Amino acid sequence: SVVKLMRGILQCIMRQMDKVEKFKYSRSTSDSLHAKYNTNTCAPIVGDDEWGHLQVDATSLFLLFLAQMTASGLHIVYTQDEVDVVQNLMFYIETAYKVAVSVLPLSKP
Repeated sequence: SVVKLMRGILQCIMRQMDKVEKFKYSRSTSDSLHAKYNTNTCAPIVGDDEWGHLQVDATSLFLLFLAQMTASGLHIVYTQDEVDVVQNLMFYIETAYKVAVSVLPLSKP
């Protein structure tokens, strides 16, 4: 069941790879990944103009669990296209963390 779940999330993310490519250059929240999907279609539930979150937490957790499950011997990523998507997600997270840090207000001591 967990492999089906992780593969389902991966398939939903794969449908948004055009956004990941745009985000690399724009660093705009309107080009960020969605984390809520229609379970039948993998389509995002809300529109880009209604979202505006980088999804650093959800995407990072997905990648962390993917790495842990793969290390434990589960096969979740099957194709080279999926490997490429996972690699792109790593670059997305790296960039998103930099964007998130640069837009967060500094706390005062």
